[in-house]
Amino acid sequence: MYRKKADLTGSVANINTEKLNTQSNANIGQALQGKIAGVDIVSQGGAPGSGTRIMVRGIGTLNNASPLYIVDGMYMNSIDHINPNDIASIDVLKDASSAAIYGSRAANGVIIVTTKEGSNTEGKPIIDLSVNLGISTASKFLDMLDAKGWAEVTTIARQAIGKPALDMATDLANKPDNDWQDIMFRPALMQNYNLSVKGGGKYSTYYTGLGYFNQDGIVKGTNYQRYNIQSKNDYKRGIFSAGTNLIISFSHDKPLHQELRGGMIGTILQSVPTLEKYDDTREGGYGGTYGDVVNIPHPLAIIDDNIMDRYNENVKIFANLYAQIELFKGLKYKLNLTPDFSFERYKNYLNKYDFGLATNSITQLTERQRRRRNILVENLLTFDRTFGEHKISALAGYTYQDSRFRHIQAYGEGLPPGIRRNRCSHNQSQQRRQFMEKCPYLYSRTRILFLPK
Repeated sequence: MYRKKADLTGSVANINTEKLNTQSNANIGQALQGKIAGVDIVSQGGAPGSGTRIMVRGIGTLNNASPLYIVDGMYMNSIDHINPNDIASIDVLKDASSAAIYGSRAANGVIIVTTKEGSNTEGKPIIDLSVNLGISTASKFLDMLDAKGWAEVTTIARQAIGKPALDMATDLANKPDNDWQDIMFRPALMQNYNLSVKGGGKYSTYYTGLGYFNQDGIVKGTNYQRYNIQSKNDYKRGIFSAGTNLIISFSHDKPLHQELRGGMIGTILQSVPTLEKYDDTREGGYGGTYGDVVNIPHPLAIIDDNIMDRYNENVKIFANLYAQIELFKGLKYKLNLTPDFSFERYKNYLNKYDFGLATNSITQLTERQRRRRNILVENLLTFDRTFGEHKISALAGYTYQDSRFRHIQAYGEGLPPGIRRNRCSHNQSQQRRQFMEKCPYLYSRTRILFLPK
């Protein structure tokens, strides 16, 4: 009795994470780049902790082209928060035939992730500890004008239209000559720590994984941290089996400032070489621009948490509880209960400052919270039996899904010094939004395989 890969009815790709470099990548998407034919993986930016966009066989729609992610039977919108060290293997279902059982959600393909699990070690735990450290640097700096070159170019350009030289382009002997790329970029440390314990006995196995990832950005003031916990337990005895799987991730992100022309990188490149780094006579303590020059905030002030403080915090919890019983030979019933929760918090604080042409005379605070709750209950009846040289596989299922989402956003002005709570502000405004969705559905699939003698 045998089966060939050609007997499969769809296009499936598999990769074992032992072949991937999971230690030096922030997420599994980065480690997968270029490893699977027909799967395009594009980084969503160079900021610390940036996720990836995965497309199976190109863009199939003008709307959301992301595939369906399934991690140990749990449906997810992304796998960027999963600790790469906990992943055992990845299967990619590329076409409609292989992904048909998942319905319209699988229109853009399906990525199935299987995490590591315990094994029978006769009660002796296997402990694995890994530490990975790395340094990131900018591969190349743009060749920008120094103070003298900038003053000459701007003076010639202004003389051509009948205007005098800029005030910031004169008296260079008493002005600084700053290379803002050299000031704002840095060598960035990346740290990745993983600890796992696995084992088990004759009837039960367990796997517990802990992970901590910390990545500084090459732009000063940027950072991404992620904490991961996974606990997986399985029990099997006779015709009965049961298990639990818990995946928890917490991330804290200090993103780049994007509310400027060209973003943070554009601000660095547009900053005038003769701009003073610090000025104690101005609100906020940083130098300011004057005259007819570009009106942008001070790059050093943007990364000062006392002037502009912004961060994202995300908590994601996925749980799976299952029980399975074999009613008779080949026929099994399985109950899956999969609740998941996510909590997102965003805060953007803006203090008073005077950067010359760019000023802010009132403190401002924006806060946003999002909560999602999803409960999935699956009842699966499967039949898998071999008769001589032939094989019959059938599946019938009933699924119930309940999803809820809540969004709250608040804005306030005029906060007292040192206070960063909206309830202490004036001119407050709030925005709320929520929805609820319930979806029961039935499905079935049968496959009969006739094999040659």
